[in-house]
Amino acid sequence: LCQLHLAIFAPCAAMLLCLLLLVASAEELKEVRLPPRGSPLAKVPVASSSDGLLETSLRLSPVKLLGPNFSLITRAFNGSIPGPTLAVLPGDRLLLTLQNELAAPLGLAGSNEYHHPNTTNLHVHGLHVSPTAPSDSVFGVKLGPGERFRYEYSLLPDHSPGIYWAHPHHHGSVVMQAGAGAASALLVRDPPGFLPPQLDGLEEDVIMLQNLPLPLLKKAAKASE
Repeated sequence: LCQLHLAIFAPCAAMLLCLLLLVASAEELKEVRLPPRGSPLAKVPVASSSDGLLETSLRLSPVKLLGPNFSLITRAFNGSIPGPTLAVLPGDRLLLTLQNELAAPLGLAGSNEYHHPNTTNLHVHGLHVSPTAPSDSVFGVKLGPGERFRYEYSLLPDHSPGIYWAHPHHHGSVVMQAGAGAASALLVRDPPGFLPPQLDGLEEDVIMLQNLPLPLLKKAAKASE
């Protein structure tokens, strides 16, 4: 699968945006470089189900995102933007361990405002699955720095094939996580014999467009201090 990253940045000579000191020390962060304009689409790792099961993991951690005229510290799944693609079939089980590798500070507490920038959870956007833990519980599961949780999703046998996505969904930190690059494509593939041969034989490319709005990210970071 191929994925394309699209980021729109305000013009500047050299910008460094540190979102709330994601790491407490000066340890080296993994660098993620945007491909030059006109270059081939980068290959993104794909985790696919087998015999009705996909068991995998996502690690939310800080990375340094580099482009032609900017440098910023942001959050990503498994050290890449976008994160790895997940692929399942209708009727499959998806066992996904989410590991929060962000660090202190925890940030302010709040409700309908930016808060807890390093607390996270996961939402499988578009899947018709249970909204209660250990499935798609966006309000019940809250992972602080260093914590992990194993999600268990059971897809219906007649679940609609399609392109969905997985992203952090802790209320108060979504902008600084999903809005800053932490997201993965989530495919529910067509079961065998579902498509006519003319379509089933076509090459498949998944293009994921991501917009990282620096002014909004900076506002969210400042408000969460």
